[in-house]
Amino acid sequence: MYKITVVYPKNLEDRILLSIGKFGWAELINIREDEFVGFKKEMPLELHSFHLFMEHVEKLASDSGIVLDEYIPSVKHDVSIKIYKFDELQQELEESRRFFGIPSELEDLRKRLVKLRLIHELVRESPRIPKILSQKHSTVIIFPEDALDQVRENLSQLGLNFEILHPERGKYREFIPEGHAIAFLAAPSKDLLSIVLTFLRKFGISELEIDLGLGIEDEEARRMLLADPSRIKTTIGELESRIRDLEERFKAGFKQEVLKLAKLWCKADIMRKILTAKTMIVKGEFTAILRCWVPKERIDEFERILRELSANIMVIKERPSKTDKPPSHTKRPKILYPLTSILRQMGYPGKEDIFPWLLTGILWAIMFGFMFPDFGQGLALIAMGISFAFVEKIRRGVERLLGFSGKKVGGLLILAGSFATIFGIFFGEFFLTELYPPLIPELHEHWIKHMSSIKWVIKIALLIGIIEMFLAMLLFIYKNIKHKHFLEAILGEWALPGFLMYIGLLSLGFHFIGITLLRPIRIPLLNVEISLIFEEYGMAVLDLGNPTKSWPLYAFIGGIALLLLGGLIEGNVGEKFVALIEMPISMLSNTLSFSRLAGFLIGHAAFTLVLEKFAIMGSIAFGLGLILLNVLVILLEGLVVSLQSLRLLLYEFSTKWYLGEGRAFNPFRL
Repeated sequence: MYKITVVYPKNLEDRILLSIGKFGWAELINIREDEFVGFKKEMPLELHSFHLFMEHVEKLASDSGIVLDEYIPSVKHDVSIKIYKFDELQQELEESRRFFGIPSELEDLRKRLVKLRLIHELVRESPRIPKILSQKHSTVIIFPEDALDQVRENLSQLGLNFEILHPERGKYREFIPEGHAIAFLAAPSKDLLSIVLTFLRKFGISELEIDLGLGIEDEEARRMLLADPSRIKTTIGELESRIRDLEERFKAGFKQEVLKLAKLWCKADIMRKILTAKTMIVKGEFTAILRCWVPKERIDEFERILRELSANIMVIKERPSKTDKPPSHTKRPKILYPLTSILRQMGYPGKEDIFPWLLTGILWAIMFGFMFPDFGQGLALIAMGISFAFVEKIRRGVERLLGFSGKKVGGLLILAGSFATIFGIFFGEFFLTELYPPLIPELHEHWIKHMSSIKWVIKIALLIGIIEMFLAMLLFIYKNIKHKHFLEAILGEWALPGFLMYIGLLSLGFHFIGITLLRPIRIPLLNVEISLIFEEYGMAVLDLGNPTKSWPLYAFIGGIALLLLGGLIEGNVGEKFVALIEMPISMLSNTLSFSRLAGFLIGHAAFTLVLEKFAIMGSIAFGLGLILLNVLVILLEGLVVSLQSLRLLLYEFSTKWYLGEGRAFNPFRL
């Protein structure tokens, strides 16, 4: 990673930021104002406006029931990377607001239509109603039926012009609440009408606001139209036609307008990023300075892009200093892309870290497969992974439900399912049924019922743990050699001292009790035999006078001596003494922790015994048990086993060689 400083004329700023944003391989560095005399930062006035604009777009989408995140990826590549004017985007947003306001407009029109139909029915019931409503101070009230006589009496005493329709008459029953009547009344003045309504409220009346919706403001014309019910019927027809047109327009243009809204968000996002980038740049009267991190392999291309813009651009390259904290730029095979979400739980690599993506990914999958050996369920996981990764509807559903990338989840399921299938073939298991005896030596048919087989899978689990511990120490040595820390690569805690202490500690325990960890295996091409058979020495393993049997103790002591020697050379003997207490405990606990591989394998195999119990109960019970147990194992045990594999990877394996104190590379990308 190189630190690049770009000095350029201020008038080229937009072009430079657009080019760097398209390039997408430069992380901008925030420059302090005191670094360059006479240079200051500027806060673009439109930055806040574009932030608010994006919030308004998101709110409009949310209010319209649109999940904007589903459409942004599909339109992002269709949006041109250029400078957009805020006023133009605002105008487009207003057009979108009018379109997505159609449902609200339809709702208002439907309410208005209902009211007009009510008026039409009522006018047909009584010719006096149009005359009452044509008066300037008129209203409609609804009141309980049992107050009918009192309301009629009071309105008569007040000398108001009114008409009451009780529930037995007309078709207006569908427009008013059950058990209520309706009255139309007019008063000489607005004040008198208000007093009358206040007085009548004791009878439980409520005023029904009816918008006639005739579109005529002239009072005389209004009275004339009210006298002609056919005009109301015509208006009802016009409203119905308007509602149909709006419904068809909304249905036909919805998808296009949603994509337009997503593009608006992308355009505003481009401007937000550009304006935010400008806050990290310092400017003088005519010149500006920009600084960024660029990966080593991208330097030449980065320079070429800037040179093509103008010959007046100066590019200064620097290697990171000791005080710099460059971001981590890790390379990974594309096939391991799904593993990034899991492996990055280990933290981002620092500048002196290594990250063997392929090795860590394979180890995770091997441990998963060992604990989940069933080639039927493995194939089911592969099928689920393919659907999650490549079937769009399912992928989006997974992303909404889990909040993770559907492609990553699918990729993980495919990888885990592949190793579950491989181990399932070795164990002979298909959907919790043993089709044939295990192909692994020392395992008997129906191995879960034999204690000797159970002991053997525990030994295999411990052997996997021991191999991973040695791999971790080799990675520790490799990392220090790569960064030229040769003393640490030889006398570091997990280098030669760690090797000797671990070999000595394991051999002490295994020779004390006597154990066969691995039967003799002959490699045909090399004609070499490998075995891990430890004879039982008992207390003789601690007899320093008998080196042929107590050599593990000498190895352990030799590791301690080398560790302290390294402390003397580095001048940190105190730290090494603390390590002497921690390391043996860590070695034992980490190794024994891998026994969980056997524990979950045994737990998985125990489901085959449960399935046998269902078989005794009959074919129907067996069929139901087969389905339910397999669904339970795939969903629940699959999740638990994947987490256990990750735990062993994070704590027992990676802590020996990996610090993970770096930070992610976050390039400026438009």
